[in-house]
Amino acid sequence: MRLASRKPKKKQNVLKLQRFEERWLRDSGILEAVKGSWEVAGYSMSDKINRCVNDLSNWSKDRFGDVPNQIKIVQKKLDDLNKQSQHEGVMSEIRRLEARLNDLVESEESNM
Repeated sequence: MRLASRKPKKKQNVLKLQRFEERWLRDSGILEAVKGSWEVAGYSMSDKINRCVNDLSNWSKDRFGDVPNQIKIVQKKLDDLNKQSQHEGVMSEIRRLEARLNDLVESEESNM
């Protein structure tokens, strides 16, 4: 689903498309983010939608950060751990990082 927001760019209005991300629904903070945004927006439906789109975009950046960069970081940690001895503490950390990496990749793929 794409969300539209109008942002002035110099002397013209440009329609900037935002994408609704399925992972937002799995986050406990989404309801509060939408509710807060909706309540402080203007009276018109257009104002409320624009405010909500912009706030959700900012909320997502703060909450989830840069997913491709997070994938690289987790993959590097996994590679480093795989080079270490196969003792139980390392193995549990590898399993935890593999689960995190799978979540990140799934999140990235659902947004393509």
